[in-house]
Amino acid sequence: MAEGDEDVPPQNGAGAANVAPPLAVSTTSSAAFVHQNMEKLQGQGNFCSWKFAIKMLLILEGLWDCVTGAVTDAARDQRALARIALGLHPSLYQYVTSCTSAKQAWDNLRNIFEDRGLYRRIVLLRELHKASYADHAGMNAYIDHIMKLVQQLADIGKTIEDSEVAELLLSGLPQEFDSLVSNMSTACLTSTISSEFVRARLMQEESRKLATCSSETAFVSKQQLKAKKKFTCTYCHKEGHVKAKCFKLKRDKKQKEDPMPAAFLVSQQDVYKDSGSSCHLFNDKNCFNSIKKGQSSVAVANNSKVLCEGTGDVKIRTLDKDGETLEQCVPCLEGKMAKTPFPKGGGTRATRPLELVHSDVVGPMPVSSLGGANFAVTFTDDFSRKSYCYLMKHKSEVCDHFIHFKNVVEKQTGLSILCLRSDNGKEYVNNRLSSYLKKEGL
Repeated sequence: MAEGDEDVPPQNGAGAANVAPPLAVSTTSSAAFVHQNMEKLQGQGNFCSWKFAIKMLLILEGLWDCVTGAVTDAARDQRALARIALGLHPSLYQYVTSCTSAKQAWDNLRNIFEDRGLYRRIVLLRELHKASYADHAGMNAYIDHIMKLVQQLADIGKTIEDSEVAELLLSGLPQEFDSLVSNMSTACLTSTISSEFVRARLMQEESRKLATCSSETAFVSKQQLKAKKKFTCTYCHKEGHVKAKCFKLKRDKKQKEDPMPAAFLVSQQDVYKDSGSSCHLFNDKNCFNSIKKGQSSVAVANNSKVLCEGTGDVKIRTLDKDGETLEQCVPCLEGKMAKTPFPKGGGTRATRPLELVHSDVVGPMPVSSLGGANFAVTFTDDFSRKSYCYLMKHKSEVCDHFIHFKNVVEKQTGLSILCLRSDNGKEYVNNRLSSYLKKEGL
């Protein structure tokens, strides 16, 4: 170069430098990272997942056409062969050592580890149809197991329809999911159920149950914590407090310091007998079982004070209208009586949809609907808890709406209503509805 000439970057032509685009470098480095962290092929057990992973890696590097046999570039083909060989466990190198192309190595591995025979299909189908939710740790593991078997069958040429996959997912669930299955069957009456829809609903149900269990566990933990903090009083021997905070101890101490007499002896002629008072006034010494003389005064209801000559204990007899002594005070017993609570549980629930339908009428409403309806009748399935509501202008329309409801739900589910339960109002107990129920065998 002559002195004074400036360095000029080479233009497009023979002298131009070939610089690899940054995207290619980034893709290659990404593929190398993925290949380094990818699971090695161990044998037939993980061949399905390894095959998918190595295929994605070759697609990422743009080398998948080497496996399909549509490439003539020897350098790219050798690179694809290296990727496949390095994805094997060292004990499996023997199966690709003599291979000269990526396609040859791929076909060798498929022939050895991918059993496409009838026996293999039968084994996978048996395992698929006996899959059960109870054999897995959770819903996610159960769904993964089903979908893995479906994919393995597809890899060997046995395709399972998507609707059948959805049915297989539901068939392996325990009875506690029956209401969910019933709701999904009702929701998919007009369309074919899909496996994606079923998987989404099952995961939602699992999340809901886990959240419910977490709240119940938290509640139980708080109760257990409270139970651990229970104390037994050494004075009254009751739980929940210590002796220093015992109300009985405080009450007994107060009575010892300032005892409250049961009755006062007064000199007035009138006797104040008040069964609601803690103390009573008597003017007859013979009524006292024991008496302690001493001057004191007692304030009565009119705020005046009555002078007392002594205090003591009195035994009072209660007489009936015939003058007979009552052993027990009937008004006192009646005042202490309490209603027995309703028994918990004991009821039965329906075991299938439409086995039992509850119905009730609501109204009249304070505001009429746009159509002039002031009443509504509801029909609720006891098994699924699904409810139907119909607006009415008159209560006499209950029979018409029940006939319409019965025809709709029985046609949708293919089941029959066995029992209709109501409050036996006149809108239900009438000749027309009774005749229809008798005709239908309800």
